[in-house]
Amino acid sequence: METKTKKPKTKAEKRAAQVKEAKAHLAASAAAYKRTMADVVKKGVSYAGIDALAENEGRHADPRIIERREGEKTYYTIGSGHLLDNSAEAIAAFKKAWGPPRDDGKVKGKGWGTKRAELLKGEGTIPDDVIDALFAFDANRKVDATRKMFSKNNNKKTTMFHTLPQDTRDALFGGMFRGEFKRSHGTVKAIIAGDMPTAALKYMAGGKGKTYKLQGGGSIKAPDGIREDLGRAILSKQGYRILTAKGKLYPSTTGVVKRMMDTQ
Repeated sequence: METKTKKPKTKAEKRAAQVKEAKAHLAASAAAYKRTMADVVKKGVSYAGIDALAENEGRHADPRIIERREGEKTYYTIGSGHLLDNSAEAIAAFKKAWGPPRDDGKVKGKGWGTKRAELLKGEGTIPDDVIDALFAFDANRKVDATRKMFSKNNNKKTTMFHTLPQDTRDALFGGMFRGEFKRSHGTVKAIIAGDMPTAALKYMAGGKGKTYKLQGGGSIKAPDGIREDLGRAILSKQGYRILTAKGKLYPSTTGVVKRMMDTQ
């Protein structure tokens, strides 16, 4: 005979049950975060790449307007680059991250729908565990999109992503997270074809440009800002070692392939 769980009757009992459920969700969410990030790593991104992306995206508990060209619709981001739009997957991600009704500092037992509606108005904040859960969701979704993007037939099951150097994979993952790539882009086509010198040139051509000193003399023009990481990753594989403003080498791996150009 099936035993039925006794439902709380008084307000105090309901409140106690709510708090218990919220605590259980926090514990489950922390475990899920670790599992999800482990999956992202299995799919080809390093933990260092994940950390670099998180640092680049920043971390904020309040919704902030992202920069858009004039005339484009304005959206808020929250946490570590999570876009607060009304897509089904974004709504599902927030619902799962927020979990059962919880205290948000002002209201006891606020539901996910009420909280999200508040954030879409540019108001309120979210706790650390929700920031982590949203980042894990986005990272897992974007690594799948990256594997699909860099494949011969636009299918993540036949991707060539895993054949690329680790620093390049990390940089491509970061670019996909920020929405930099499209299948029609020359950089994407060149990488799929295995033509990394062309990929580097085409990628750098898309930025405003910034001059970097090269070890051993000379310099090269590379994109600044968010495009910089992939430019560095590809250049390091072509035999270049780019210097920082203080004259130190940017981190790069060994196993140089071939030079992007013969002379500089």
